[in-house]
Amino acid sequence: MGQKLQRRQSRENAFLVLFSSAFGGEDIQESIALSREMEEFTLDEFGEKTVLDYQAHAQEIDQMIQERLQGWTFQRLPKVSLALLRLAVSEMLYGEEKLPGVTINEVVELAKKYGGEDDYQFINGLLGKLVKDLGLAQQTPC
Repeated sequence: MGQKLQRRQSRENAFLVLFSSAFGGEDIQESIALSREMEEFTLDEFGEKTVLDYQAHAQEIDQMIQERLQGWTFQRLPKVSLALLRLAVSEMLYGEEKLPGVTINEVVELAKKYGGEDDYQFINGLLGKLVKDLGLAQQTPC
C-alpha cells in the first residue's frame, strides 16, 4: 500500500479491483495482488480497507443489495453496477468517514464513467433507499 491517493482515485481503484474479481473470477486477494504486480489501479490504505471490508461482509452486503432490487434479479445486475454497489455499501457501513452522500455521489460518477447509459440512476436510487432504510443519512462524521 504505497502512497495515499485522493479519495476519488482510491474509490475508482477499489472499484476496479472488485470488478476485476467479479469479472475474472479471481479471489479478491488475488485481484489485489495482481493489481500491485501489474502496477495497475494499486490500492492505498482506504481502498484496500474498503475492498477487504466487502470481502469480510460479502454475504451481508449482497443480501442488503438483493433486498432492495425492484424489477431485477441479483444475477441479472450488470457486473459494473454490482461492483459499484458493493463498494458503496462496504464504505458506508464499515468505512471510517461515514459520509454516505459523498460515497453515493462518487459511485454515481463512476457509474457514468464505466456503466451503461442509465446505470447511474439505478445505483443512485438503490443506494438512496438503503441509506434511508438503515438511517445512515442521520449519521455525522467522526
